[in-house]
Amino acid sequence: MAQHTVTLNGFGEESIVDNRNDLTIYTLIPPTMNSSDIPVFSHTRLGSYEKCPLQYKYRYIDKIKTDIEGIEAFMGSRVHDALEHLYREKMENNKVLEITELLEIYIGLWENKFHQNVRIVKKQFDKQYYLDSGKVCINDYYFRYYPFDQDQTLELEKKVSVTICHGYRLYGYIDRLAREGDKIIVHDYKTSNWLPKQDEVDNDRQLGLYQLGIQQEMTENKSIELRWHYLKHNKTLTSYRTPEQTRKMESDIGIMIEEIQSTTEFPATPSQLCPWCSYNEICSAYLK
Repeated sequence: MAQHTVTLNGFGEESIVDNRNDLTIYTLIPPTMNSSDIPVFSHTRLGSYEKCPLQYKYRYIDKIKTDIEGIEAFMGSRVHDALEHLYREKMENNKVLEITELLEIYIGLWENKFHQNVRIVKKQFDKQYYLDSGKVCINDYYFRYYPFDQDQTLELEKKVSVTICHGYRLYGYIDRLAREGDKIIVHDYKTSNWLPKQDEVDNDRQLGLYQLGIQQEMTENKSIELRWHYLKHNKTLTSYRTPEQTRKMESDIGIMIEEIQSTTEFPATPSQLCPWCSYNEICSAYLK
């Protein structure tokens, strides 16, 4: 069994940070609340409650901190880091890295940040398999978009602030924000094996929030396109949000937060994802 550290911190506060294990951070702030009463939410936090309320309780209410990290998430973070480096060089220095340079950066990031509590659930695969899988993602993306002049990068890891109904404000981070002609493009990188259908991306909450945040920042009425880069499949999916979809999304989020804030029951929801959960060694439902 892997050695890891679990720390109880029942009184700590969550800050607005760009945690690469939680790639999208949001903070929801009802304006009538005092700062000490501010509930902190994220897209991942809402998803945690939807998948398993007990996991949500362990992480966000009991404040049980764990340094366990699934190797799939670790690999995804390093691929994100490498692509950020690629576009930063292009944006700031007008330099296009060679593929060999980019892969060296990726390998260096992997080696520097790998730690003993990176968990491999699928025992048929080893560390080298996941390292190589990330290389393939980067290589395929590189040669699909080289020389990276399809659009103009405006910002990397762009922080957006969103105000929604129910009196909440949200903060988030966009992988890459770009301009293509008269359009604003929101780019998001995915390294999962899963490839969603079009109707699923059309209802995706994460990038819908990004669009809302950008719209609230803009002084001009520009079209916003959402692009998901599913790197393992070498495919890009696109979507737009109508005002009606945005209003429904805001309402749904507000209702969910109010449910979370008022509930006292946090049952476990066992699923095929349990082996990847950082809390399965203390979860009675999993241990059964």
